[in-house]
Amino acid sequence: MRVARIVASLCFMCGAYIIAFTTNDLPWLIFPGMALVAFGGISLIMTNVQLSNMFPVGGGAVVGIISGAFDSSSGIQLMVKLGYEQGISRKTSYLILASTHVLTFVSTFLFLPKDYVHPVQEEYVVTQEIELEIPEKPGLDSGKTEKKVTSKTTSDNEVNLSSLMRLIRTPTYLLHVMWVCLLQLRLFYILGSINRILEKELENKKEVSDYTNVMLYVLMGGIVASPLAGAFLELNISLFKNSKSSFSRSVKPNIMSLTLTSALGVVLSVLLLLEDPSHLYYIFVFLVLYRSIFYTMVNAYIVLAFPSAFIGSLIGITTITSGVFCLLQHALFEWSARRNAKEVNIFLIVLIGISCIHPFWQWIACRRAEQRESTKE
Repeated sequence: MRVARIVASLCFMCGAYIIAFTTNDLPWLIFPGMALVAFGGISLIMTNVQLSNMFPVGGGAVVGIISGAFDSSSGIQLMVKLGYEQGISRKTSYLILASTHVLTFVSTFLFLPKDYVHPVQEEYVVTQEIELEIPEKPGLDSGKTEKKVTSKTTSDNEVNLSSLMRLIRTPTYLLHVMWVCLLQLRLFYILGSINRILEKELENKKEVSDYTNVMLYVLMGGIVASPLAGAFLELNISLFKNSKSSFSRSVKPNIMSLTLTSALGVVLSVLLLLEDPSHLYYIFVFLVLYRSIFYTMVNAYIVLAFPSAFIGSLIGITTITSGVFCLLQHALFEWSARRNAKEVNIFLIVLIGISCIHPFWQWIACRRAEQRESTKE
């Protein structure tokens, strides 16, 4: 964890410094600058998510709080924007941002563990009829393989590559990656086209600027919405804690939140179809709810359903895959420019509908797992 946080913090600081020195003569600097900021920020939240393993009860709420802090970072850009309007240059703002990021080293070296954070209590997760190699534990014979059930804590930090590949090939994981790709594309498209939407529906640049400020203020509400999403997840965990199947206890609590996120994506898309300025406030509110619950579930699902030794790898693979998939947003922008935005939004509604396969399949898998447990009894 420490090495990852050091590299992430240095990348973020370098990216912020590069953005600070981007000028009209060197406009290309914005690309490596933004890439380094994005890499540093995402890497930091990946390390922070591991902290949920320190809480036997309330891990979902912890993921929600961390995701909420991540969501509310849009307030930083609002401060940069408002400062610019008051005469503070972008260069000054980003130099301050890069300098204050030194504070992350305080938590990295003083408060957080050097290595992985393993669960306080040993838990078991069913991995859909696959065998995982469990590292040898004191008091156990070497070479033993535990079928279908694997410990979320291991005696060493070595991640078995073959076990990781088996986890990646399970529908439990593959469908989650699909769900993340489709819903993140919806999110990225609206964030990338919101300025065009405002310019189209409003009368002048001042109104566009004012509504942009309102949107950023509303997005800061993610610091409240994400913990609520985490609390909702914890409620579902408590409801299904007595399920007969280990798989159901780990996966079933996610189903309602996954379905709710897809439903919010549909509502958001429908509001965008209306193209009415009076609906902009509703769009902002549903956007923050959608964004908060989405990013909470991206990480919380993996934390709950998979062994802790693989969480960093699985979140990383999910992030990279969804990032590459979301390059399709540029094709959607081109489609919107050549035809119209309504066609794109209808297409995205169809994609969100496809994402519902994920929670539906997990629900069926949980029922089958419980039926198998009942048969054993």
